[in-house]
Amino acid sequence: MTKLLIVLSLLLVSYLAPRRAVIENDSLLHLLEGTSGDNKALTLLEFSRPYLSDSTGMPYLDEAFQSAVSDSVRGQVLYFKSFIHKNLGSLARQRLALKEALALLGDTYPTIRYSALEQLTRSSAVQGLYAEALEVALERLVLSETMGDRRNEAEAIIEVGYVYDRMGEYHHAISWYRKALPIANALNDDLLRGDIYGRTGIAYDELGDYEAALENNFKAVDFFYKAEQPSYARTWYSNIGNTYIKTGDLTKAELYTRKALEDPRESWRIVTLVNLGKIYLEQGRFADAQVTLDSAVAAALQRPSKRVLSEAYFRLHELRVKQNRYKDALAFYERYKKNEDEMLSEAKILQINELTVRYETYEKEKELLRHQARLAEQELEIRDRNAAIYGAMILIAVAAGAAFMIYRHQKLKNLQLRKEAELAEAQNEIESQKKLNEQRLHISRELHDNIGTYLTLMKTGLEGLSGFSENPRAGEVADLMKKASVELRHTVWLLNHETTTLEEIVLRIRDLLQFSTLNVAISADVIGNDQLELTSIQSTHLIRVIQEAVNNALKHGAPSQIDILIYGNRENISFEVRDNGKGFGLSDCDNGNGIRNMRYRLSMLSGTLEVDSNLTGGTRISGSFPVERNVPEAPQA
Repeated sequence: MTKLLIVLSLLLVSYLAPRRAVIENDSLLHLLEGTSGDNKALTLLEFSRPYLSDSTGMPYLDEAFQSAVSDSVRGQVLYFKSFIHKNLGSLARQRLALKEALALLGDTYPTIRYSALEQLTRSSAVQGLYAEALEVALERLVLSETMGDRRNEAEAIIEVGYVYDRMGEYHHAISWYRKALPIANALNDDLLRGDIYGRTGIAYDELGDYEAALENNFKAVDFFYKAEQPSYARTWYSNIGNTYIKTGDLTKAELYTRKALEDPRESWRIVTLVNLGKIYLEQGRFADAQVTLDSAVAAALQRPSKRVLSEAYFRLHELRVKQNRYKDALAFYERYKKNEDEMLSEAKILQINELTVRYETYEKEKELLRHQARLAEQELEIRDRNAAIYGAMILIAVAAGAAFMIYRHQKLKNLQLRKEAELAEAQNEIESQKKLNEQRLHISRELHDNIGTYLTLMKTGLEGLSGFSENPRAGEVADLMKKASVELRHTVWLLNHETTTLEEIVLRIRDLLQFSTLNVAISADVIGNDQLELTSIQSTHLIRVIQEAVNNALKHGAPSQIDILIYGNRENISFEVRDNGKGFGLSDCDNGNGIRNMRYRLSMLSGTLEVDSNLTGGTRISGSFPVERNVPEAPQA
């Protein structure tokens, strides 16, 4: 009986589905009778609304665009098309449709324009076009202020902060989030307040200020519950769990990550499962980690979700290393690398698709220009015939008018061509910067994933060797590997940052020198503006010169105290490294490779190095270089 009911149900669905399509098409034909131009386009536009989740609505929108007469209606059609492109996974086409829609909409329909700017900001940020995303976000903020909608204004301010967050400018992001808080308080909007505190917590987490991160994330959870949005609260429980992982409090990390698993959204559960597996891994609960990570892999393969799958494979690789199952560890690492390479290939395909879309758009624009030229020629012919009828005076007037129109058209055309050339030049510069950043990230990822992984495997393998701990040189080998890991981490850190503050540089120097010796007191401080930013190249040279000076002192001077001071202002950076060791004769200071390397690095920054030493009073090495000067790339140690 049950099977019979199922069969009858399927037959009923198969019968009603085409009937519904026929009814809807008949209704559409009835509505379109006697309509044309913008009215027809708006009718088709309204009819396409239920079909924006896939390509079903695209034919209606194409016909609407062809029927539309005014630019404002064409802009609305392109705005609707952008949702289909987004849902089909074509972010490049979505972004171009939104840009064309904004150009056609102009100042009309501010509500649609506001939404289009919002969607374009997010699409550009996801594709890594941060300069464009920031420009669009600020335009959205100006529009919200003119509209007089305070909630829209707060959301626009938050979006500007989000773009800065994606760029890694977390201090700027926090500053913008705080600008939105007074508006949210004035509106008494708990959902807005939760969003602001939650995003602020994420930024503090990225900065490593975990106390501030937890404080803001817990505030976010409270406001989300007040706003009756438990799904948002569960999302932030996961963020709280991640922060507790970083603080080493794995008990609380597990507690809040399990709370986040109550979220019914499948995509979010997969990410949370990976986080929970990482917690079990750190706690040494290998069996629980195995079950949890296997569930995450199965779910990620089913959706699919390549980024989460990479994370799960890498955690399984770590699990096998901790279990001393190195063959299985290598197998999971190879899966991780293969998945990463596939994601990189997909990114390249997206770039190719975007270029294809740009080319197709360019061809359409050329055809439109040719069509406009033909219309202009026909209009001139009509004017010429009318001029012959109305006489010489009218002919002169029409000729003068036509000459003015041609002059004005040519002037506008030249202006448009100049703007297009400027836009193309700016786009090329952005693309070049994007490629450079991708190369830097690729190099840092390769260093971290390959060399870092093999250092870990080597350390684990050595520790497992019989008699290793009794070997008198075992401690030296372990220290050397630990120093290599620290050096590798700092090199990756420098590659990942376009700019670095003096405060961050001092922290990195302290971290680098912590393993130098246990018998020497080493201090490092900034005098002046510790938030002054240096480029990646300047930061690298400065850190390596100071590191070399300290190593020379430790190697040759036998000091008990080494002081490092960095002086910073907007014109130049200077530093000095002092020790109370034995010193050396100044006539011999140029004989060593260390001094020559330091002079060479500072010369790459258009700077100088000075050495002051004597045999009884210790050594002082100082140097300086200008801040604003652009420096060429130099080999990195």
